[in-house]
Formats: sequence, structure tokens, C-alpha cells
Amino acid sequence: MTDVSAQSRVHGLLLGFAVGDALGAPAAGIPGGAFLSHFGRIRSFVRNPLHPYLGHLEAGQFTENTELLLDAARDYAATGGIDRDRRIKSLTDWAKRVTSDPTNARWPGPTTLEGARRLAEGSAPNPGSAYGSVGAAYRCLPIAVVSECPRLALDVQEEARLTDTHPESIACAVILTLCLHQVLKGTSIEEAAQHSLQRVQQVCPSEELSTLCANALSSDEDLEDLSRRFGTGARCRETLPLSFAIASQNYASFSDAIAKAAGCYKSDRDVAAGGPWSRETAATNGGNTDGIAAIVGALLGALHGAEVVLEYWSNVEGRDRIREIAERLYRASILH
Repeated sequence: MTDVSAQSRVHGLLLGFAVGDALGAPAAGIPGGAFLSHFGRIRSFVRNPLHPYLGHLEAGQFTENTELLLDAARDYAATGGIDRDRRIKSLTDWAKRVTSDPTNARWPGPTTLEGARRLAEGSAPNPGSAYGSVGAAYRCLPIAVVSECPRLALDVQEEARLTDTHPESIACAVILTLCLHQVLKGTSIEEAAQHSLQRVQQVCPSEELSTLCANALSSDEDLEDLSRRFGTGARCRETLPLSFAIASQNYASFSDAIAKAAGCYKSDRDVAAGGPWSRETAATNGGNTDGIAAIVGALLGALHGAEVVLEYWSNVEGRDRIREIAERLYRASILH
């Protein structure tokens, strides 16, 4: 992969995230049996009008996770580093938008939304969920482009803490962004992930999360066994290990990898009383297909470059907008 240009890798990072998010969104939180019976296995963008949160999205449209990523990328492109006031304004503007128009909101994560609301009110930082949500990690990814170690880890911690101060959420954001930083330089997924797991112990250690990620990287289990072993939810200790395992096992093919990631359904055993299409079911007990596929998409997009992503997934929403932001982010990068 050494012949992939740095600019293409930066573009691939943002584009791959958006593609994975859009691909996995129709199945997010939905029990696998129910989803498969209606749509079959995900191989291309589909629309799921039955989804309790995302039923209004067309095929190829992404969730608020990508909106937050692109907002962060735009800000980091403008400043070349973290500007706390600018980031607070972006997050509070986002919270006002999704709160004022909930019908058109694209399933904002409750931890991130509560954190952004606290910023708008000038309240104390959000302690985050009781279990450590992966939500804050998504928007930290552009830091991998503009910051060099050791500054990178400090910037990630500051960015993540704007909405979530749970220690595992912070460690997850640092691990993922450090890994992506190495992939952007041409390092393999597995080697980059191992490097980030070693580095995180020096800045914000999370022994259990690191152990789970290391175990996932060394596993040769298939997707079903991996999903059962690590879980498929939005907890850091589920999403991050599973994403690493899928990306490292399927690094040679962008499309194969994100299709597998988008198939990390909620188990039918977790169906709540409200049924497979209820908000109660979708919001609890797993099925983070959009987040897992977005992370895998970002990692492999950065590895292979934008051209590989566009070969099959060029009809993703906002393609031109993503390219423009990626170009500005690259100009602000340390990768020249």
C-alpha cells in the first residue's frame, strides 16, 4: 500500500467512514433474524423504512456520526489543531439543530447529545454513560491527520472530554486515533493497532479494553463467533475490539470488510418486549452496525485510499462535500 498518496488516504478515511456508516445504518439496533428476513445480507446501500430512528433515510445516507466527524474535520482543517472554543460552538450548534428538528435528526447518540447540551448550558462536563460509549471516538479521527505524537494523544483526550469523561471512552478514542495515525503513514492495520495499544498505556491506560483489543487482533474466529465473544453494541469494549478484528482479518478488501462489519447485527436473543422495530429494541443491547462499519471503513479507507472506496461506493451521500473537506484537511496535515 506504499504507493497510495497521503492525500488519497486522508480522503479515504472520511469517505470510508461515511460509506460504512451509511451501509450499516439500516440494520443498526435491529435483531439479525428480523432484518435478514426483510432485506437479506447487506451487500449494497439499502433503505429500511421500518427503522424506528432512521426510517426516513434514503439508501446511501449516513447518520449523525458522520455529520459529527465532518464537522470536526472541517474545524481541524481550519485550525490545524484543537481550538476549544470553535469545537464547543460546532457541538452546541449541532445539538441545537438535532433538538429543534428531531423528526429529521439521524439518531444522535444520547451520550454525545447530552454532553453537547451541557456545553451549551455551561454545565459541568458530561460524566458519560455508565459503561463507556464509543460515540466520542468517531469525531476524534481527523486529529490523526493534523497532530503528531505526543500532541495527538493530548488533543484526542481534550476533544473526547467535551462530551464524555468516562475513562474507557477516552482510552477508546486515543487507541483508535493513534491506530489511524499509523495507518495513514502506510502501516498495516494489525501493526498500527498493536502500536496504539502500547502507546495508550503511557497516556490513559485502560487495561481491560486493551486486553480485549489485543485478543481480537490475535483471533482467527469467524464473524459470528467474534460477535458472540465480544458483543456488537456501542460500548467501547464491544465496538472497538470487533472493529479491529474485522479490519485486520479482511484488510485486503474494503468492500468485503465493511459488508461483514455491517452484518454485526443485534442478536435475536436481545429482542425487547416492544418487538424488533421498536425504539426500545433499537436503543438497547447491541447491534452497532453503523458504528462498527464506519470504523472499519475509516481504517481501510485510510489504508487503500479514496479511489478504492469510490470503485463501488461512489453513490454515498455527500461525496463532493466529503472530498472538499478532505482536501482542506490534507492541506492542514502533517503528512506532506
